[in-house]
Amino acid sequence: ASSPDDWNKEHIWAQSHGIDGVSAAYSDLHHLRPTDVSVNSLRADLDFGEATTLVSDTYGDVETYCYYSSSYFEPRDEIKGDVARMLFYMAVRYEGESGEPDLELVNGTTTSDSSNIGDLATLLLWNVADTVDAYEKSRDNLVYEYQHNRNPFIDHPEWVEIIFGGAA
Repeated sequence: ASSPDDWNKEHIWAQSHGIDGVSAAYSDLHHLRPTDVSVNSLRADLDFGEATTLVSDTYGDVETYCYYSSSYFEPRDEIKGDVARMLFYMAVRYEGESGEPDLELVNGTTTSDSSNIGDLATLLLWNVADTVDAYEKSRDNLVYEYQHNRNPFIDHPEWVEIIFGGAA
């Protein structure tokens, strides 16, 4: 049984969007984050985008500053760019070669039986609104120590516009 203070790992690229439990994408540290169990459960496999309902913790007395709707999950402002850059990384890292999933970012909402996640237009805005900070750089360095690769969009956030296009 979970208590309201329990934590688990969140797959920023939801597992039901093309990642199975045995692929390298499943355990790629560049998209795993600790999260509150109740918040992660509510996020489920929603796409990322603007939402209107405030996510409260289990007993409703802790504000998470995250929002949700029937289609989208919106993380708190301080990590919106982090989440976007994690998703950009996953989309370029996993291209369907060598038996791995072909992960794609798309505009709008997706279905959980695809290997796509949306909303690309919103993620582009979040990348600009929440720029790379010291915590994100430190986390990338730590992941490099274990996984021996980096998230290029942390080192070069300008590559987002080159690869994915500018914010609409």
